[in-house]
Amino acid sequence: MLFIQIWVKRSEKIIATETGSVWSPKVLLQDKALLWFTCSGFLASFVSGAFASCISQYVMVIADGDFAEKVVAVVLPVNAAMVVTLQYSVGRRLNPANIRALMTAGTLCFVIGLVGFIFSGNSLLLWGMSAAVFTVGEIIYAPGEYMLIDHIAPPGMKASYFSAQSLGWLGAAINPLVSGVVLTSLPPSSLFVILALVIIAAWVLMLKGIRARPWGQPALC
Repeated sequence: MLFIQIWVKRSEKIIATETGSVWSPKVLLQDKALLWFTCSGFLASFVSGAFASCISQYVMVIADGDFAEKVVAVVLPVNAAMVVTLQYSVGRRLNPANIRALMTAGTLCFVIGLVGFIFSGNSLLLWGMSAAVFTVGEIIYAPGEYMLIDHIAPPGMKASYFSAQSLGWLGAAINPLVSGVVLTSLPPSSLFVILALVIIAAWVLMLKGIRARPWGQPALC
């Protein structure tokens, strides 16, 4: 609340004059950009939506439960502190001119953080540093995905578009299951390699969505 009072600027109420589109599920089903963005969100949430659970499973395999508790006790506060201090300042800088570059930077942060997890071993400092870099990717992706959906949604259908996008959070729901399967059937470090490949795939799908609905053009229905 303190950050909101200090940094968030008040704005005057604006009365919308746009004519809303007639709601139709056909619009949602035929929008290729929405499809690509939802698939991208699914993969991105698979990587970042339940990363604490994923990390705890990994550490329990390479070490023990006690060390897993210590790692989670470091990673979660670092994640929370980064989000609270940087989310607003980063999110407000996202715009159509830099969305691709920043989403690419976010993807790079995810990959660097995941590689850092592989080499963190028994060092809590490295776990914290890797979590900080990983969180920067999360901070960029979260508002970036919403901005992309807001751009392509026709007037009067924004709620439907955001509802469709929320299906992407199913990725976070299946992460613990998939992580467990990977850790029991492959070398432990394979988990983070797979997650790095998944976030790169999410970035590629995001770019396909932007090309399907060229950025800078008005939303079409």
